[in-house]
Amino acid sequence: IAEQIANVRQAWKWAVDNGEIELLHQTWQSLFTFYNVRSWFREGEAAFADLATMLQARQELHGDAGRTLLGIAWASQAWFSHQLGHVAKADEMMRLSLDTLHDRPPTEALAFALSRRGIVAFQRGELEDARQLCQESLDLYCTLDDRVGMTTMYGFLGRMALEQGRHGEAQRHSLASLDLARHRGDRWRSAHPLSNLAAVATARGDYDRAHGLLREALAIRDEHGDLRGVAVTHLDLGDLEAARGGFMAAGRHYGQATTMFLRLGQHQGVMHALLKSAIVLASAGRIEDGILLLYLLRAQPEELQRDRAEIEHHVGILSGQISPGCLTA
Repeated sequence: IAEQIANVRQAWKWAVDNGEIELLHQTWQSLFTFYNVRSWFREGEAAFADLATMLQARQELHGDAGRTLLGIAWASQAWFSHQLGHVAKADEMMRLSLDTLHDRPPTEALAFALSRRGIVAFQRGELEDARQLCQESLDLYCTLDDRVGMTTMYGFLGRMALEQGRHGEAQRHSLASLDLARHRGDRWRSAHPLSNLAAVATARGDYDRAHGLLREALAIRDEHGDLRGVAVTHLDLGDLEAARGGFMAAGRHYGQATTMFLRLGQHQGVMHALLKSAIVLASAGRIEDGILLLYLLRAQPEELQRDRAEIEHHVGILSGQISPGCLTA
């Protein structure tokens, strides 16, 4: 697709303008995946917004197939909108998608919409909602024997288990995801479970194994031009270095992640990377620098603060370690 992107854009526009529903059903997933892998969130948002606009204007012409595709278009638009920080817009698009798709028999389209809503909830730190939505999506993908969907959902359920400290469960889900990806020869989707397994190894003190797994994941994401994935892998590499006391190296990885998230316009990613930077500054003995950064993060708009509770937690801890009057909130 990358080599023929100009032709692909023109073909997509032609199919949308002419209401070629069957062709759009056949091609939407490839185009969504391309935009997602390459972190082309703005173009992805626009492409699926155009599709949704056409389908809304021609609902009476396309029947159930058109309604299903409209649900897909809204879910895809919501995903890209959320990556760009358009939270309210993404929520409305996702609501419309799920309302539309829940009204018809369970299909791959509903599994896809549930997966996107679940991953968005995870990115916001809404872990229990995320787990339920992703499990519902996984169950549906299993019923449909959709190996691509299963690969993705096992990977994200593994990451959610990691966030909640359930390392055995994280390892099981991640190995299932990795096995499915490798069986299909899907290198890009193998990077996520590799990163998960690295995080499990880090938590268990097996730092050399973690480093090897992360370097493999980083190479895969880099070769696919997955800028967001590369940024996330730098966060994991920073966590690894921090765990073994390499605070300067950790700070460099968090800095690289921050720069990449800024380039992508991913404000929540920037906030998350800066929180990790603040913690590692304090761990390296630069407590005042760490708490100043936390104060700056605390002042940002609430919709960007998936880590609000953690920010407050560390502000409380570090405030007790500095001399009164050194800083003001």
